[in-house]
Parts: sequence; structure tokens; C-alpha cells
Amino acid sequence: MKAFQLRETRGMGGLVLREGLDKPEAGPEEVLIQVRATSLNFRDFMIAHGRYPVAIKPDVIPLSDGAGDVIAVGSNVTAVKVGDRVTSSVFPDWIAGPLTQDIFNRSLGGPRDGMLAEYAVLPQHGIIPYPSHLTYEEAATLPNSGVTAWHALVETGEFRLARQSSCWARAGFACSLCSSPNCIAQLLSRPQAATRSWSKPGQWAPIISSITAKCRIGIKRS
Repeated sequence: MKAFQLRETRGMGGLVLREGLDKPEAGPEEVLIQVRATSLNFRDFMIAHGRYPVAIKPDVIPLSDGAGDVIAVGSNVTAVKVGDRVTSSVFPDWIAGPLTQDIFNRSLGGPRDGMLAEYAVLPQHGIIPYPSHLTYEEAATLPNSGVTAWHALVETGEFRLARQSSCWARAGFACSLCSSPNCIAQLLSRPQAATRSWSKPGQWAPIISSITAKCRIGIKRS
């Protein structure tokens, strides 16, 4: 298989394309993914320049965020099946509770191999199926930004809801789309967007669109 490896933490100069690597195999609790798209985050820049606060695996395959197709599953896998489209998870072993140093030390694209390869093996609890209307490229941008949005709203912002649970997905997804502190501030400044629970997309789409429209950046497809 082909994969990029980070030979040295000195920026792009340390990135090397390797061919002829062994195709990974899924263990009993693991899933083999054919990677279709990946995305870059500032975290990846830090890792490439030796600025990430944990030890980096020698010759690591970089990038934590990617999306692709499940092409094989281990004998004990029940969460997904062959053919499912899934994304990676930055911290595959962060299932619940606080983010511990031990979990941090097992994150993708630094301490352990990431997604910048033709194939990747991840534990079944470390992948996330995504809606079919998203492209591979769109889905590949969500893992890191989704965790960032959650942390900004819940941990830093101490945002809490007693009953309106569906608001979490709307707010988190909106923040993932706009990916800027200004957009998060815009969202939180709209009480009706933060305190109501809507069951139909048509009820919340106009407000979310009006907020994110102020934060969009241009994307050129080639």
C-alpha cells in the first residue's frame, strides 16, 4: 500500500511517500478502512514541526481526520459492516469521561498511525458512521472540528441543557461547518438557536444558515 510517513519532525521536508508497505489487517475488534479523503488541522502542523506535547511514533503516518469505506471487519465487530462509510476519531479510545493523558497519548496521526494512507485499521469504537448526503471530503473535515466545537460549548463555555437535547447536534454541526471562534460566538448569541429543540430540519435551517453565512470562506474546487 501507499502511505505518507513523517520521517522527521521538521515540517513538510520530513514527509515521505512510501510504496509497497504491507496492507494492514483488521484484528477481532478492528475495522479495515479504504481511505477516500483526509483533511488537515493545526494539530497536524504542530506534529510535523515537533510542537505536539506528546511523543510521536517513529515514521508515523500523519493526519487524524479521514473518511472512507469499511472493506473488512474483525470477527467480533458489531458496530459497523462492510460497505459502511465512516470517519476516523481523533482520540479512538476516548469513549466517555474526561480526556486523560493516557487517552491523549494514543491519538491518531502522532502517537499512533493516522489516515494519510490508502488503508487504515481502527478499533470499532474509534470510527463514526456519517450521513449519506455528505461527500467523503466533507465528512473528512468533521472529526477534529466536531470535538473542538463540543469542547468549546460544553467544557469551556459550560453550556448545559436539561431537556432540549437535539440542540447539541445542531449547535455542534453548525460550529463544525463554520470552524471559527466568531461563528461560535454568533451561534451562542442567538437564544432561539441555543434553547429550542426542533424535530424537523426546516425549523432550524434558516437560523443556522443566517448565522453561518457570516462566517463562510470561499472554497475552490479543482
